Amino acid sequence: MLIHRLFTKAGRTHKSAAVELAGSHYENFPVLSFLLPSRLRLDVARLYAYCRTVDDLGDEAAGDRTALLDEWEADVHRLFTGRPEHPVLRELQETVDRHRLPPAPFFHLIEANRRDQRQNRYDTWEELLDYCRYSANPVGRLYLHLLGYDDAERQSLADATCTALQLVNFWQDISVDAARNRIYIPREELQKAGMAEADVLAGVNSPAAAALIDRLAERTAPFFDKGLFLLPLLKKEEARCIRLFTLGGQAVLRAVVRAKEEAFTRRVILSPPAKLRLLWQGLLPYRPDHRLKEALAYTKRITKESARHFYPAFLTLPAKRRLAICAVYAFCRRVDDAVDLAPSKEEGQKALAHLKQKLLSCLEGVAKDPLFTALLAAKQFFPLKNAHLFALLDGVAKDLEKVSFTDWPRLKQYCLEVAGAPGLLALSIFGRRSEQAEDYAADLGLAMQITNIIRDVGEDYQQGRIYLPGDELQQFAVTPEMLAGDSTPPPLQRLLAFQAARARAYYQSATKLFTLLPRRSRFCPMALHAVYETLLSEMEKYGFDVLGRRYQLSGKRKAAIIIKVGWQWLLSMRT
Repeated sequence: MLIHRLFTKAGRTHKSAAVELAGSHYENFPVLSFLLPSRLRLDVARLYAYCRTVDDLGDEAAGDRTALLDEWEADVHRLFTGRPEHPVLRELQETVDRHRLPPAPFFHLIEANRRDQRQNRYDTWEELLDYCRYSANPVGRLYLHLLGYDDAERQSLADATCTALQLVNFWQDISVDAARNRIYIPREELQKAGMAEADVLAGVNSPAAAALIDRLAERTAPFFDKGLFLLPLLKKEEARCIRLFTLGGQAVLRAVVRAKEEAFTRRVILSPPAKLRLLWQGLLPYRPDHRLKEALAYTKRITKESARHFYPAFLTLPAKRRLAICAVYAFCRRVDDAVDLAPSKEEGQKALAHLKQKLLSCLEGVAKDPLFTALLAAKQFFPLKNAHLFALLDGVAKDLEKVSFTDWPRLKQYCLEVAGAPGLLALSIFGRRSEQAEDYAADLGLAMQITNIIRDVGEDYQQGRIYLPGDELQQFAVTPEMLAGDSTPPPLQRLLAFQAARARAYYQSATKLFTLLPRRSRFCPMALHAVYETLLSEMEKYGFDVLGRRYQLSGKRKAAIIIKVGWQWLLSMRT
């Protein structure tokens, strides 16, 4: 037997109950294959035997299945506290002890089969996904533990793959489950399709059933997409098996879609040639999905075209961080454009609402827009906080109103939303050595935003926006009409100088950020700091005549700054 030969090659020559059980069950994608790391083949066989036994108790066993599951659970307790009685568990104990596997996933699998005894219908998607958290996700988490990973990021991505595989199994086994009086299609989906439970149980072929299959597939595919981000976080030999499962699940999902309404009358399976093709694909080197490559290229292009000050600094980041920061910048650019390019307040509100809906879908793992595909990828690798993404949307939404601020605290809050939030998102990508880095990152965002406010004061006024505190306008005897001229009157110059001093204080505070970042990440914020502070100095040099001229740094000037910062960065690498 192939499976037995594989374990013999791995140095396991004895007869194993787990190997025999695994070898006697054939499914679309055998858990044991030569794509597994050789050192783990017997361990995975033992886990598979455990899962198979629990499923058989819940699906096939004669008699009181709940009582049998209770007996099995008692023996599983002995697996962790003494010596179990069942041969599968006795053999598994060596794997559990050697890899220090946690007990929770084993008991979750039992609970999933208990649910099958008392629940055979699901009202909503959330209810069904909660079932998957018990029936499927523990398997992926146990495999990660075998590999030596127990971090939340990899677990979340493995959960997505396992959930996707479980959902595909539901859709390929609609008729099989119906014979057991089980329907895993959420009732809310049946209602949308205009179908009744009796239609599923009877195996009705209809256009409505075909349309329902399409909707189920559309809801399932994003889980596979999200799970693919796990592969780059694993070693090549560790990722091969997961990639094969993903390829197989996607192939079955496509087969279910091709079967359409026939999926309600027969189990959808792959042909032997199709399985061989999958095996061949599993042997090939992994390459990112073409949609992801296109999405990352799109956000890179947006950043390169729009971020004259930012992009050169971004180039100094390691590749993964650079792609993520481009995704975040492109998101910020899209949000700004939704307001700045809107022909009316109503259109701007509509554009922001549309973006917010896309962001919500992205956070649920569904991203069709290349921008959000790239942002979703960035979120898989870096701890981007949802609150910061939404804070940016909320802050920019204020620009749709006739903008004015009574005092600095209110203007500061706005600046923290539209500039501080992107800064904190960037910090999540740069990494940090201390939580205090967040305060200094926010200071850098404030300093840069105040610099933009000073430079754009005339343009902003033309759009009905005044980003200067009202009490300070009065303090320096500046009237709104002074913002509309072609030259900058002395009262406004003094007010802008006051704002510049405020920005300088934040720039000074922000210098404490650099040593709190990983060495490779320091250059980017150091360069941004230097470029923007130089821009502020340029405006100060000409008396803040921002109404009479547009301030920007030439390419040569920026290159000189970058070279100088590069030397400072090299020196900072010692700390």
